[in-house]
Amino acid sequence: MISIFTVDLGTSMTAVALPLLLIRDYGTTLAAGLTLAIRLVPSIAAGPWAGSWPGGIHATSP
Repeated sequence: MISIFTVDLGTSMTAVALPLLLIRDYGTTLAAGLTLAIRLVPSIAAGPWAGSWPGGIHATSP
């Protein structure tokens, strides 16, 4: 339970700190936007496949 909280906290902190760091270092929001887009590509690409996978498992009726 504590490990899940720690991982989620670290992920959330990275999601906030990384764009702020890029804006500070490069002075443009373009770098932050591109970083966000690159982080979302795997989720967008795998989303339809992952969403349809559980539907392909046939459950037996009681």
